[in-house]
Amino acid sequence: MTACPQNRVDWWLLTVPIDERIARTRIRYSHHLLARIRARDHDGWGAAPLYARAPHQVRGLRPILEELASSLDVARPADARARCAALLAAAPDVGNAVDGALWELEAIQAGCSVAALLGATVTSVPVTEQLFAAAVARPEEAWPPIRERGTRALKVKVCGDPEQDLRLLRRLRRVVGGETRLRIDANRGYSPEQARRLADGLERLGIAEWEEPAAGDFEQIAQLREQTGLRVILDESVRSRAQLEDAIACNALDVLNLKLSRLGGITAALEYRGLCGAAGVDVLLGCNEDVGPGMAAVLHAAAAWRPFETEGVGWLRLGLDVASPSPVVVDGCVEISSRPGWGLTVEPRTHGRAGPARRRLPQPVHISSWSRPYAALSVARQQHQRACNAWLRAGRLGRRTVDVAQQALRVPASSQEVPR
Repeated sequence: MTACPQNRVDWWLLTVPIDERIARTRIRYSHHLLARIRARDHDGWGAAPLYARAPHQVRGLRPILEELASSLDVARPADARARCAALLAAAPDVGNAVDGALWELEAIQAGCSVAALLGATVTSVPVTEQLFAAAVARPEEAWPPIRERGTRALKVKVCGDPEQDLRLLRRLRRVVGGETRLRIDANRGYSPEQARRLADGLERLGIAEWEEPAAGDFEQIAQLREQTGLRVILDESVRSRAQLEDAIACNALDVLNLKLSRLGGITAALEYRGLCGAAGVDVLLGCNEDVGPGMAAVLHAAAAWRPFETEGVGWLRLGLDVASPSPVVVDGCVEISSRPGWGLTVEPRTHGRAGPARRRLPQPVHISSWSRPYAALSVARQQHQRACNAWLRAGRLGRRTVDVAQQALRVPASSQEVPR
């Protein structure tokens, strides 16, 4: 099948070193896909963190991506997005990047922002910032720059040890004060019994919501919700519409985290949002380390949907971006552009921003130039990540052991089979 002469789809891969702790898992690398659809005189950009796959696994999608590029009819945006969803149903993170590019093209053709295309009447989006386990252990250092941005709500990633987590949360509450709203994300790191023991302490700290509080099926989570009275937010345990329907039927959630890379982009998230609205379930818009047009998709959708909460901002966690202007948090909010599309100038090559220092900023790799050595390195990183996580869960991965393991393997770890 030959490509349409007026359409061209380009792909880049971006890999960024990070070092974060989630529940009993450590994340070493953040991988991103950047997509550009060129149609006539316009470019539509989309980006997405690879939520559940390593870069070498995306390489196997190349035939599907080539078929998609040759069959998109951008003159009919809704049909093009449906085509994207059908071909990339098994790879929603990749689908998110393509879906975002199609939304921008439609908005540019309509002469408005994506937010306006979705029905937004505001341009200011209040955001909730995230604290990972390492930052929670040092709140005196982590809190001042967040406070300067005027942020009023924090999502706290806990470690999965109830006693230690409660001790750190008490310290965090003393530092941030009583006016800052806190909620936790356990990433299913507790057992239901551990979560029940923790619930009383959370209430005393003024924490009313917890995300993915425990490992278990929807019936167990529903029992936990009823017994504790805390509002339950579900994220990675809902990966399909059928699972969402099951969770709603069990009364297992109060809020659904609409994470675009997990669901397949704005188009898919609209369906999940509709199901939640019919059931009286709130939604929030989450982000991973989203950058450029990926972060713009979260913010523009939030301006239109006015969710319970909007998480951000991805580039602050990475210290780099692929577009300008980068979103800036002022008085706890981000102003989105009213220019057509995302209102961004996208550069496939990374450029540093004020944020965490990075030893090295890898450059994106065009999909057409992927090589066997790169794929092999991706596999090695993935295997190293799995080994580190196995040791960490076994409780035998202290700081010295981590250093020894890294020196022995000499390969940084991949991150993408980890829920965010």
